[in-house]
Amino acid sequence: MAFTKETAIEMLSGGEISEFNAARPYEEDELLDLSEVDFTNFNLVGANLSLADLNGVNFSEMELEGVNFSGSDLVSSSFLRTSIVDTDFTGANLNGAIFVGSNCQANFTDADVSGADFSDGDFAESDFTLAVNMSMCKFDNYTVWPDSSNLPDDFDSEYVADAIDEDDETPSDYY
Repeated sequence: MAFTKETAIEMLSGGEISEFNAARPYEEDELLDLSEVDFTNFNLVGANLSLADLNGVNFSEMELEGVNFSGSDLVSSSFLRTSIVDTDFTGANLNGAIFVGSNCQANFTDADVSGADFSDGDFAESDFTLAVNMSMCKFDNYTVWPDSSNLPDDFDSEYVADAIDEDDETPSDYY
């Protein structure tokens, strides 16, 4: 029997995490397609979502613990007001991901965070030491960063508001 997107969603929605982790394929050249899924009512504790296409997935207002996202494509995914504990984003593509208002304890080694929005989040227990494109992430003066030993050497975690664009009522707050 082929492992399909529908099979994966059925297993994950039913809380069959161990069965999902054992049955799903792991192929670096072909990511498991779970794109555009709304996981907000799922219990994903301990799920291995590595090497998966999670583009545009909604993980908002959840508790994610022990989830493995390593090597996954999480472009434009939402972690809005999510509790993220002992989670691995190693090598993940997080371009444009939204972490607004999240509390996060995670490893971002080699993760590409270009355009990710970390506004109003607590990342004090996260490791961004080897994260990629930190200079292009978005944050505000409410973002709590880890100490400098867990940030890239060239990253300035000090928030500086730019002038307001004519078409936008909010300040541009990119590093």
